[in-house]
Amino acid sequence: MHNFSIEISNKDQEKIINQIVTSDNFQEKKNENYLFMDHDDRDNREYLLNYKYPQYYTRKIQTKIDGKIVAIDLEIGLKDNILTYAKWEK
Repeated sequence: MHNFSIEISNKDQEKIINQIVTSDNFQEKKNENYLFMDHDDRDNREYLLNYKYPQYYTRKIQTKIDGKIVAIDLEIGLKDNILTYAKWEK
């Protein structure tokens, strides 16, 4: 698993949040438990999910890279300009 957090500019934060919010499948969630009902992590289908939780926005991606299923999570907090990135192979 690869993960890191970086501080981004206000402009970059606004751009990423706008991409998440204007996506066709954007949903606001009350808590993270809803995600697990929406999607089974053992599923190998490709997807792109966009959510807003009370504390952050997130974009969850699962796709094939070089024939392997790769999951990527991007999170942006509401109170700071920290972008968190996590990537792992399934």
